[in-house]
Amino acid sequence: MSRDSSRVDLVLEGGGVKGIGLAGAYSVLRERGYRAENVAGTSAGAITAADYSPEELREIVMSLDYRQFQDKGWEDKIPLFPRTLSLLLDLGIYEGGRFQEWMREMLAKKGVYTFRNLVRDEAEEDLRWRYRLQVIASDVTGRRLLVLPRDAHALGIEPDELEVAYAVRMSMSIPIYFEPVRHKNPLTGEKQTIVDGGSSTGQSNSHTGKFDSIPPSTIVCFSPVSGFLCRTGSK
Repeated sequence: MSRDSSRVDLVLEGGGVKGIGLAGAYSVLRERGYRAENVAGTSAGAITAADYSPEELREIVMSLDYRQFQDKGWEDKIPLFPRTLSLLLDLGIYEGGRFQEWMREMLAKKGVYTFRNLVRDEAEEDLRWRYRLQVIASDVTGRRLLVLPRDAHALGIEPDELEVAYAVRMSMSIPIYFEPVRHKNPLTGEKQTIVDGGSSTGQSNSHTGKFDSIPPSTIVCFSPVSGFLCRTGSK
């Protein structure tokens, strides 16, 4: 099956909040005439699925105050126990709430709220093909990798109804640095602890397998951890 050579599949390695920098790397790709047809990965780089222009992405990266994401809970305000109580009680230094709010705001500006807004083909029922974005997270409680939204049923949520910002928040929950997402399954009542996808996969290069059902294409990998190392090739 042939496909427009200007369209690529984008794989984003993690990096937590630092993954926002992936948006800047993607803006260069867009300027060179390429467009991501499918996106897989972890953390804030998922903002690339919101179809921002290269200029908008560059503005986001350059003007962003990353310090706003260092939100702390009440326990961090106790002078005698800085950070210690937060790690013991919440398993993370920072709350992660402000990041989720920011991601929600940025996606909403492009009309993206749930994964229903990222459906590639409304008639497509196979969840492997249905969405433009696949977000990787780790279910510590169930000891399994989650590819969202296709695995949303494991959370008791319909894939189309899963909030994109919530899924991204799960995928950037770097242990110790950010608190994990404690999700309560609305169908079973089970409490699930969700952390970033890198905890299960090591790095996002393994996410190329999430395109296992997409027609052969060029795959571009970005990594904020490796200095935006870019590799291209045909699947």
